[in-house]
Amino acid sequence: MRNIAFFLDASLLLDLVGISFFSIFFIFSITLLYIFLDYEKTKSIYEDQKKIAAISSALEIQESENRYFKEIQYLVHDLKTPLFSINTLIEILSIQEENPKKLEYLDKISNSLERCNIMISEILRDTNKNYLKIRKIFDFIFSYLSIHNCIHSIKLCNYCPDSKIKVNKIVFSRAIINLILNSYDAIQNKENANITIKVKDYINFIIISIEDNGIGMSEEVLQQISTNKKFSTKNSSGIGLNFVKTVIEEHDGKLFVSSKKNVGTQFYILLKKGEVNEKK
Repeated sequence: MRNIAFFLDASLLLDLVGISFFSIFFIFSITLLYIFLDYEKTKSIYEDQKKIAAISSALEIQESENRYFKEIQYLVHDLKTPLFSINTLIEILSIQEENPKKLEYLDKISNSLERCNIMISEILRDTNKNYLKIRKIFDFIFSYLSIHNCIHSIKLCNYCPDSKIKVNKIVFSRAIINLILNSYDAIQNKENANITIKVKDYINFIIISIEDNGIGMSEEVLQQISTNKKFSTKNSSGIGLNFVKTVIEEHDGKLFVSSKKNVGTQFYILLKKGEVNEKK
């Protein structure tokens, strides 16, 4: 083309055309670069805003939870006043009463109120943990389940009654009771239905297993339980099992679930054993 342009005496025109095309491609490249940089900047701003929104949302949730737990603590604390009044009235009635049967009933009411006071004190001091013997923990659990129908379906095999674990008695017991009641729901309308609780000592660990021969769960449900905190098999909030997981983790333990559809479900709790010389 250079020879043709020279022959036609059009070299200047060819140079102008070349410069024009170069200018067009240069401007086009600059424009693309500007668009790319602007896109990256916009993307970076979007990511930053997304992170800020996530942090803000997490803080709002945390603040809401803190406010919720504080309200619960205030409510629980306020329960102490009427309980104290009731206990005082029962003491007065006990002094005036001579009927042995009525005195027995008043004594049972007084004992129940004392247990309520213990629960309130433990809830208000939810970080309080003590070394307790396994036997005493399950005595406490079964005393609260004694009026529930599930008590007739439970078999306890405690192979280490004198071993100790460091727990908050009230909170930890509520978690175990929750699992037992879940198992009881699963064995409804089943023949030879039973719930077996086993407690075993493995050197430095205590393993508590709660097994039932109920309806069981599918692999999909087990996956949902593991990944979705609010998942429930009973169309509820799912807070029950989430509460159990939280309590076990707060006690430096681990919760494992195994289940098979129409065969049954097993919950396993792994906890560190208390020091041998640790006193209650």
